[in-house]
Amino acid sequence: MADIMRDKNELKALQQQLSTEITKREQSEKEIARIRRLLNQKTKHASTQNTAGEYTVDDFDPVATRETLEGKARLFETIFNAIPDILGVLDLAHNIIRYNQAGYDFFSTDHGGIAGKKCYHMIGRTTPCGNCAVTESLETGMPARVEKYLENTGVWLDARAYPIFDHQGNVVKVVEHLRDISEMKTTVSALRESEDKYRGLVDNANDAIFILQDDRIKFPNPKARQMARELNFKTDQTHFSEYIHPDDREKVAKLHQQRISGKNVPPSYSFKLMKYDGSVIWVELNSARINWDGKPATLNFLRDITRQKKLEAQFHEAQRLDSLGTLGGGIAHDFNNLLMGIQGNLSLLFLDFTEEHEHYDKLKRIEQCVASGSHLTKQLLGFARGGKYMVRPTNLNEVVQKSTYMFGRTKKDIKIHGNYQKDIWTAEVDKGQIDQVLMNLLLNAAQAMETNGDIYLKTDNFIVDETLAREHDLKPGKYVKISVADTGPGIAPKNISRIFEPFFSTKEIGMGTGLGLASSFGIIKNHYGAIKVHSQNGNGAVFEIFIPASEKTPVEQEEVSDTMLTGTETILLVDDEEFILDVGRLMLEGLGYKILTADCGRAALNIFTNKKNKIDLIILDMIMPDMGGSEVFRRVKEMDDSISVLLSSGYNVDYQASALLEQGCNGFLQKPFNMKKLSHEVRRILDC
Repeated sequence: MADIMRDKNELKALQQQLSTEITKREQSEKEIARIRRLLNQKTKHASTQNTAGEYTVDDFDPVATRETLEGKARLFETIFNAIPDILGVLDLAHNIIRYNQAGYDFFSTDHGGIAGKKCYHMIGRTTPCGNCAVTESLETGMPARVEKYLENTGVWLDARAYPIFDHQGNVVKVVEHLRDISEMKTTVSALRESEDKYRGLVDNANDAIFILQDDRIKFPNPKARQMARELNFKTDQTHFSEYIHPDDREKVAKLHQQRISGKNVPPSYSFKLMKYDGSVIWVELNSARINWDGKPATLNFLRDITRQKKLEAQFHEAQRLDSLGTLGGGIAHDFNNLLMGIQGNLSLLFLDFTEEHEHYDKLKRIEQCVASGSHLTKQLLGFARGGKYMVRPTNLNEVVQKSTYMFGRTKKDIKIHGNYQKDIWTAEVDKGQIDQVLMNLLLNAAQAMETNGDIYLKTDNFIVDETLAREHDLKPGKYVKISVADTGPGIAPKNISRIFEPFFSTKEIGMGTGLGLASSFGIIKNHYGAIKVHSQNGNGAVFEIFIPASEKTPVEQEEVSDTMLTGTETILLVDDEEFILDVGRLMLEGLGYKILTADCGRAALNIFTNKKNKIDLIILDMIMPDMGGSEVFRRVKEMDDSISVLLSSGYNVDYQASALLEQGCNGFLQKPFNMKKLSHEVRRILDC
C-alpha cells in the first residue's frame, strides 16, 4: 500500500510539472501571436496610407520619420530577441531571412552564418523535411504545427508556421516558431510510465483494490471485480455494506465513518463477507482516507484470508489438544503405575492359586479390570501422542483385515465390505496402535447406525500433493490411505469440529468415554500421518487415514508362547515408586533371578559402580526425579558399554525412549505388564 501511495505522489508531481510547462507555453504563444498581429497591422496600415495618399510631400518630415521608425525597430528587435523560443522568418523557398537571438544560440551561429541557407540545412538535412510546418503553411495559407525529432542533436521541437501576407493577400513569407519540448517529452514519458506502473500494480494485485464512497464501490481493479462476481455483487447497483456479515456490519460501518471523519483508527482489520449462497469468506481490509471527485472517500485493499483463518483455527485447536494431551498423558502415566502395582501382585497370587481355587475367578475378574484400565490409559496416551510401542514395516491390508474380522464376530448385524489395494505400499507402524484406531472407528460407526447397516473399508496407495500436505501438516509424497465409511445418520455440522476432542461424546452419559476418536487422532499424528472426516446429515460419515509409506519390506511379528520363562542372572531394578520396586522384585525373584533395587538414578549408579561385574541386566524406569532414565543410561554405558538395559515406563515409547533404543538400549516394557510378558522380555534380552 505504501508503494502505491508513493507512486501516486510521484504521479501527482509529474502532473503538476506538466501543467506548469503547458502554462508557460501558452503564455509564450500568446506573446508571439500578439507580435504577429502587430506586424500584420503595421503592414496593412502602411499600405493603406500610401494608397490613399494620406501624406503629401509637404507634410513629410524625414528626420522625425526616421527617428520614429528607428525607435519602433529597436523596440521590435528587443521584443523579438527577448522571446525564449526560436523565431525565424523564411521566404517562399525556405531561405532563412533571419532568426531571433534564441535561434542563433540554438543553432550556434549568427546572422552571417545563415546567409544562403535554408531552414532544413540547420538541422543537418539536404532536402526538406517530410513533415514540414513551413511547407504546409505556404501551401494552405494557414498556421501549421508538427512535432519534429532532430536526430543529430537528440532534441524534440514543436514546430509551428504562420503565414505573412502582402496587401493583396498573398503569402510572401513565413514566421517559423520552434520550441524545445525535450523536457516536456521526458516529463510526459515519465508520466505515462508512472501511470503504466501504477495501473500494472493495481490491475495485477492479488488484493481487491477499490474506492469506497457513499457505500458504493468505484474504480475496482480486476481482483475486486472477480471478488464481486463470487459474491454476486453488482458494484454499480448494490451498497457494499449489504454483503458484510450481520455480525460485523455495525463494526465495519463505525470504523469507516471514523476514518472518513479523519479520526485515528486501525489501518487494517478483518471481518466476514456473505456469499449469495449464505457461505462466509473472511477478508482483511487495509484502508486510507482520500479525496475522490472533490468528496471524501477511502482507498481500500481487500484480501481474502479465509484459508489463513482456517489454518489459524487449526493451529489453535492443535495447541489446545496438545495441552489436553500433556495433561492426559501425565494422568495415564500415574494411573499405569498404580495398575502395575495391582497387576504385579495379581501375577504373584496366580503363582500360588490354581484354576480350582475358590478365589481364582475373582482374581481373573480383577485382572480383567486392570486390562480395561490399561486400555483406557492407552486411549489417553494415544491422544497424548505419547509414542509408539514397537514400530515395524507392515502390510496394512493385513492389519485392516484382521481388525475387521475380529470386529465382525461381535457385530453380526452389520455388513462389512472390504476393498483392498493390490500391492499395497508398506508403512512403518505400531500394529497394536493402528488396530486400536481401526477398532475405534469401527465401533464408532456401529454405534452411529445402532442396528443394521453397512460399513465400507478401503485401502489405497495415495500421493499427497502440496495442497493436502499444507492443509494437514504433512510432507508431500507417498502414503497409504485407509477409508472407513458407514451408512449411519452422519455427523451434525456443529459437532464436526469437536469430534477429535477428548471426552467429547454425543452418546448418553455412561455409554462412552469420548476418548476413542481423540486417541485415534493422536496415534495417527504420532505416526506422522493425518485423519480427516467427511459427513453430511443423513448420508453417513467417512473417515480417511493417511500414513506415510515406506520402502522397507514388511516384517512378520513373532508369536509369544504362554510358557513362563525363568533364569538365575542378577538384575538391577530401578524405579522411584516403592510399591513398584517391591512388586517388581517379587515378580523377578519368583522367576528365579537375583535382584538388586534402587529407588533413584543416583542410587542406581552407586550400586552399578560397585557391582557392575555381577549385574547382567538393568530394568530402568524412564521418569524419575533428580536423575531420569536417559541420564542413568548414558552414565552406565560410559562405565560398561556391554551392559543390557530394559526400559520401563507408564508412558508409551516417547521421543526420549526412542532415542535410547536407537543408541543401543535393548528393549521397552510399557506398564502395566504381567509376569509372563516380563519373563519373555527379560529372557529375550539375556539370551541375545
